[in-house]
Amino acid sequence: MSKVIPKPDNYIGSVALASFDPLEGTTLLCQWEHSLEITGGILEDYLRFCFRTNYIPPQSKSNSSPQQETPAALEFQTSIVSIPSNGHQLVTTKFQNNKQNKITSYCMIFVLYIKNIIHSDELNSMLNSVSTVAAAQAKAIIQKGDPIDYINPIVARSVHHIKALLESHIEKTPPMPQILQTDIPFYSAALSSHFQTQMTTIIEASSIEIAKPIFDFLSHFLLPYQFALSSPIMHNEPIRGLYLQCVRKCNELPKNLLFQFDRSWTWVRADSHIVFQSPNIYRQQQISREYMMSITFDSSASKEEIEARLTKFKKVYKTDLATHEAERWSSVFIRKLPNASPVEQEFLCNTMVRNLLEKGMLLIELVDHYLNETGLNFLRAEQTTEITGCLGITDKDELGAITAVAQLYDQRTFKRMITAKDVLKKLLAV
Repeated sequence: MSKVIPKPDNYIGSVALASFDPLEGTTLLCQWEHSLEITGGILEDYLRFCFRTNYIPPQSKSNSSPQQETPAALEFQTSIVSIPSNGHQLVTTKFQNNKQNKITSYCMIFVLYIKNIIHSDELNSMLNSVSTVAAAQAKAIIQKGDPIDYINPIVARSVHHIKALLESHIEKTPPMPQILQTDIPFYSAALSSHFQTQMTTIIEASSIEIAKPIFDFLSHFLLPYQFALSSPIMHNEPIRGLYLQCVRKCNELPKNLLFQFDRSWTWVRADSHIVFQSPNIYRQQQISREYMMSITFDSSASKEEIEARLTKFKKVYKTDLATHEAERWSSVFIRKLPNASPVEQEFLCNTMVRNLLEKGMLLIELVDHYLNETGLNFLRAEQTTEITGCLGITDKDELGAITAVAQLYDQRTFKRMITAKDVLKKLLAV
């Protein structure tokens, strides 16, 4: 069975999952192809080599005891092997699964083209971690007897983690696109929601050409680690864990996937210039936890029970339509960009992100100050007014953006601020 997932760069040749049995030999269970060069024959040779050189022998039950159990750290055996003749590096993780008293060994393998930089011990350690985590998640799926297809998003996330590790220091922010006056409302709504959802934005488009301008624009408003965990590649569905990403045009929002996001999100429809925003940070995290507990991790529930729970989630899961207002803080900012030089544009974008970070840090300090002063766990209306005045916040969207950025550094911030939500709407109405 072979699954094709997008090729992000020349660094990843292939990803595969295989099993090994002393009697049956090596079986290729699934290959996620990136390069035509890595054919089934080459990959199977690599897998046989890996099983042969680092095969985990089945443990004898009769000789095992609580004192003799393999430590958790040894449950997954990860290694990096160099194949100089092909310029390949193999990152492999082996593990075992016991089903009906039959122990089968498995191997998750990533074939990489990184011969010039693989010698970094720090990079090797991180690649080991990515491979081990992917194998642990794959093992959980195998143990439950779920279809191999359930591993697809795990592989996609792992590929992008590896891409981020290899290119985070050399990637360059794409040039700022040309922004027409008629496009300012759309770009303003997207940018404001982008910040309010902690830079977690999904761009839906019918083609990469349509997605590229808004993707390039929002790329200027990411923190370095968020930029490293972003991807302009067109996927069939959103990948949990990425920040800025693109997906192909769909009829409706894939709520079954969006339920699982542990960050709030922005959904940008590039073709129609429509921007959707998820429930707030606190509510999104609450929904994500409930979904995981009642859907993902509840193996005892029947299919009918799962369907009923999904229907209930969809009924209570409300998304907002992000709108444009002429004097919104993001609109005022974007109007400065068309007449600025590329250097000036870069300066303006960096300044905006830096200012949001600084105001986020100040917000945390002010909230801590007022709560320590009153001994309460929520802000009073007059304290909220003083905070917005001190920080020079002019509208509720700017406050939402600053609060979301502050939440990245102090997980208590949003919950503390939301207690005055109704008051803020009245104070900052525009």
